[in-house]
Amino acid sequence: MSKSKSCLTAMQQLFVKEYLIDLNATQAAIRAGYSANTATEQSSRLLANVKVQKAVQEAMARREKRTDITAERVLSELGKIAFSDLNAFVEVSEDGKITVKPSNQLDGTVLSEISESVTTNGRTRKVKLHDKMKALELIGRHLAMFTDKQEIKIEKTDDDKQAAVNQLKKMLEQSESPPEQ
Repeated sequence: MSKSKSCLTAMQQLFVKEYLIDLNATQAAIRAGYSANTATEQSSRLLANVKVQKAVQEAMARREKRTDITAERVLSELGKIAFSDLNAFVEVSEDGKITVKPSNQLDGTVLSEISESVTTNGRTRKVKLHDKMKALELIGRHLAMFTDKQEIKIEKTDDDKQAAVNQLKKMLEQSESPPEQ
């Protein structure tokens, strides 16, 4: 048992375990036994807790080591798909005939399908690669190349402005007055 895990309550330990399932903190809090009504707030507090953060990081590191699935490996596979070239899989002869290269020359990790059908015109082979655009999108998102920008314009009326000023004044007055006993 790791040092940080032993410092956690039973519910915090269960939260860490549940959080690793889908990285959805609110659902992990609910599955760990926290109230569904306050799960969002509880999960936020749990993830802000240094001991819980450390336990999550340690558990993720153990899982990464056990499964050998790392961010680097995922990015590498996405890169192979994103930057694959169909010419690596087929050959085009001078007369325009397309043939699929022998299987020992193919990187099967980027292929989603190789099929063959027989028609009256002869044999037809189909080579389909995994979705390059999706792979490029995922890589771009990982590298924070794409940002969704939203412009929010809020127009306040004079009444709204005055109400805000009045609320601030009230708050200042309350903070300056001694607490009632």
